[in-house]
Amino acid sequence: MKAAETSAAHVEDENVASVLNLAKRSVQTDWRSIYVTSLLAFCVAAQFSLYFSSLWPFLQLLDSTISENFFGYVVGAYSFGQIIASPLVGFLSNKLGQIRLPLYANLTCMFIGNAIYFNLENFSFGRRYWLVLCRLITGFGSSSISLLKAYTTTASVTKDRSRALAFVTGGVALGMTMGPTFQLLFIPLDYPGFHFLGIFKVNMYTAPAYMACCMNLFCALITKKFFVENYAGIVTSEDGEKVRLPPFDKKAIVVCHMTRFAQILVNSNMETLGSPLVMAMFAWSRHEAVEYIAAAQVVMSFLAFLTYLAFIVFKPERFMSFRLGCLLSLVGLIIFHLLTISWPFLPGQIQTFHQSNLTETEQIGCNSARFTWCDTLKPVNVAVFFGSYILIVGTAFPNVNICLNTLFSKIIGPRRQGTQQGWLQVSGALARMFGPVVASNVYSTYGPQYAWGVVIAVIGLVLSLWIVFFERMVPLQIPKEEHKELNRPPSDEITKSLTSSST
Repeated sequence: MKAAETSAAHVEDENVASVLNLAKRSVQTDWRSIYVTSLLAFCVAAQFSLYFSSLWPFLQLLDSTISENFFGYVVGAYSFGQIIASPLVGFLSNKLGQIRLPLYANLTCMFIGNAIYFNLENFSFGRRYWLVLCRLITGFGSSSISLLKAYTTTASVTKDRSRALAFVTGGVALGMTMGPTFQLLFIPLDYPGFHFLGIFKVNMYTAPAYMACCMNLFCALITKKFFVENYAGIVTSEDGEKVRLPPFDKKAIVVCHMTRFAQILVNSNMETLGSPLVMAMFAWSRHEAVEYIAAAQVVMSFLAFLTYLAFIVFKPERFMSFRLGCLLSLVGLIIFHLLTISWPFLPGQIQTFHQSNLTETEQIGCNSARFTWCDTLKPVNVAVFFGSYILIVGTAFPNVNICLNTLFSKIIGPRRQGTQQGWLQVSGALARMFGPVVASNVYSTYGPQYAWGVVIAVIGLVLSLWIVFFERMVPLQIPKEEHKELNRPPSDEITKSLTSSST
């Protein structure tokens, strides 16, 4: 009777989980699949930030009448696609019982989106709208990030969870920071570059899209040859015991969602305003803006790499608090914005020019014909701006990635997390969608000071929530009697089932 009940056990809802103490069983974390997942996450994330420094200058070349407001919609289109696709992809993967086929679909979307991007100059009309379309399609494909994170939480046993997440979240964050770094490789191509086979235009702006397409082909090959799905942390109805878990703390989950929103808002704000701001404030040309921002990203990538390496090798979770790591990182992000905001008491004036009709000749500085705030904007010291961006954001961002993802997983507890991971991805996508639109409109109308002020207000709100709910930001507390069930050795029938399934 008991064996029959065991074979028929299933997860009834999110408050009922089938869990094994996998540390005592033959099933262990399949690190090979975690390594492959991390590589895939890196390649997907890199394609989001690959155009970080070159998108705005390229858009100006495609359409000289383009405004910062429309640029916000271009950046936001990527996240809109991600918001639409993430729940659908999650639902499809649950129905299929695998992530391989949805992953192929995502890679195909990203390939198509990037292919449209490097062909934009060949379109004789509506280039700005083709750009929105290609970023939307690429956003559809980027929903694979939530699939990869959900797989990691269910493919790793409890004792390996934080280390496995460090690999994958590290891959995501390194991809986001390394994306602009790759741009440095293509700067020597300059513009207009050269023609390949008479139809493909290769230059410093389109080369990243060619690289992204190669990445997608590489990911498809890696997935086919080396990726084997192994859900070591999930117990099926054939080998599980029904264990009733308490519900997770929904308020703590909301704080996590708000934190992800604030974190991505900082990134999207810099992605949208970074190039226009440094070109206006420091009187840099398009070429200089691309080069210096990409160079800053090189150093940030190195800092992020050191951070993730520390989590993987030294396992600092043994003596540090993930919630404290999140809290301190948020404080750091506020400090960065306070240091780089254009305070009215700063000395000096920025370089301005007055040009109501844009021509092919590039003017440098702030265009007072378009922005009424040019004459009142005070320049921030360039060393302070980039120094704080590299050191503070470069360390706070990867810390939030690891600490938040690990804490989020533990707050939910040892249950299926695909749905919750998908919604966490949506929280970040909402920031990427609305952040650029709000930032670009505030920047154009009121100036960068107010755009910075909006971000400071959001981070301050999230920081206040952390202070209020700090004691609730802890892993799921499982009753002692359920701990006994979780730690109970498996029956002979279950062991035989596990052994036969692995051979």
